[in-house]
Amino acid sequence: MSTAPLLEWRKPFEMDKRVLSREVRLQAALERLGSNNPHCAICNEGTPFCLERHHIGGRAHDGVTAILCRNCHRKQTEMQKEHPVAKPGSDPLLAAIAAVLFGLADILDAVKDRLPDGLEALCETVVPWLYQAGEFLLERAQPVTTAPIGPIAS
Repeated sequence: MSTAPLLEWRKPFEMDKRVLSREVRLQAALERLGSNNPHCAICNEGTPFCLERHHIGGRAHDGVTAILCRNCHRKQTEMQKEHPVAKPGSDPLLAAIAAVLFGLADILDAVKDRLPDGLEALCETVVPWLYQAGEFLLERAQPVTTAPIGPIAS
């Protein structure tokens, strides 16, 4: 008597090691991204293995992130390198807010072509304003220099 027919019924329920490994990697990627249905905020890529978290204001300034594909992430990170930076000793809160505004402007500028006409026109207005607001904050974040206090004349 052969045992082959008795074992055949188990095959559909057994998970191949390769499939199990892929599922484990997929779950790890979804947990890393913090979503069960992640998509790139710019190009809408939906493969979790191709997605990363992008620090909108730069890793040094904040923890606010957006999910981007690797290509869009690389482009956004390169754009961050062109942002104005605060001088040493500047108010770190204002510098961080400025960095986030610059980052939001970059992302809006990247997605505006995919938006309906009314929203695209709004982006055309908002993006320059975000850059200007960031520059304004950086100016206000500059270190305050005070004149040394001398002896008080009596």
